[in-house]
Amino acid sequence: MNFEESSPASLKKCSRNNLESLEEAGLIERRVIPDKPPKVEYSLSEYGNTLEPLFNVLNHWGLMHRVRTMNSHPIHQANTEELSQLDS
Repeated sequence: MNFEESSPASLKKCSRNNLESLEEAGLIERRVIPDKPPKVEYSLSEYGNTLEPLFNVLNHWGLMHRVRTMNSHPIHQANTEELSQLDS
């Protein structure tokens, strides 16, 4: 799906389909809040929480990539505090 050509309705449907797939896989739990209008909350299931170590590794990689990108671009300077936090 081309993001620029997609309508808000098609984006909403795509998000809903993705959430349904994650729920069917047992990774998230859906909770309906009887409000007006009704609200829906999603959270990680117990099984979904087993992905936390993977999320942490991906987050670390993202921070490292950000620092690397900033260091290679002449306009940006890496924050030394951010760099020291990555080593811990």
